[in-house]
Amino acid sequence: MLNLGLSSDFFEEGTSLEIAARRTRDLGLDLLALTVPGPVPGGPREAVRSVGVTVCGVVLGETGATDEAFDRRRAPAVEAAARLRAPQVVVEGGELGRGAFRSLRREESALLAAARSGATPDAAAALELRRPEREETAERAARALHRALADGAELAIRNGCHAGDLLLQPDEVEWLLDDLPALGLFFDPARAQRAWRLGLGPEPAAWADRLASRTVGVFVHGLGSDLAGHGHPEDGAADWGTLGRSLPHRVPWILDVTHALSAADVEDAIRYLRAMVGE
Repeated sequence: MLNLGLSSDFFEEGTSLEIAARRTRDLGLDLLALTVPGPVPGGPREAVRSVGVTVCGVVLGETGATDEAFDRRRAPAVEAAARLRAPQVVVEGGELGRGAFRSLRREESALLAAARSGATPDAAAALELRRPEREETAERAARALHRALADGAELAIRNGCHAGDLLLQPDEVEWLLDDLPALGLFFDPARAQRAWRLGLGPEPAAWADRLASRTVGVFVHGLGSDLAGHGHPEDGAADWGTLGRSLPHRVPWILDVTHALSAADVEDAIRYLRAMVGE
């Protein structure tokens, strides 16, 4: 049985944790992933569990492992996960150095234009030029994640999707997971799909084939025509049927959508995903 849940990003700013849990349950789901900092403030675990919902993870937004503020900003997320007994905190890998990030984002604009026109972008040369910097950034992320794990945090990483992001390639993710065996992967196929569309990485199925055994959760959303993500999973979708045959069903599959979608849209997304995965 597919273990479906919902991201707290679906709820508008100021929604209490208890109300978010009740609305999650009204949609027929019993898992909630809490984004911090985000629209849902903290609250007692009992307020969530009393309506039959479990917080299955705390997602640290805005700050990646390579950011200078990572050690400071991860603390509230780790505390929230401990208070709510969430199994892990999900973190971004982070970005390359600021200068490289700016230049690569300019290159990404050209790749995005090519992808939208139906052309096949070629970013391999740009990525190869940045390989030493990517390797140094990966080592910096590993040191930061090691410190967090040594402090007792339960962590999972999320793959990136922009040219200036770390963790665009399965190689980078696999290296981190091998270097830090306590780390897991919360896989985002839509991000992998976006990177593939821009020529920055392989198709999502290639990720799943290599990393399914280290996957502790899956983010589910569609890219949309603008490739911005967080839409209905059918909109600019990854191949959820193929992914459903490769990725574990027992881990949380989190609908990572915003309140731009309605409750009816989420109900339709649930039906669509279960039909695609064969449940």
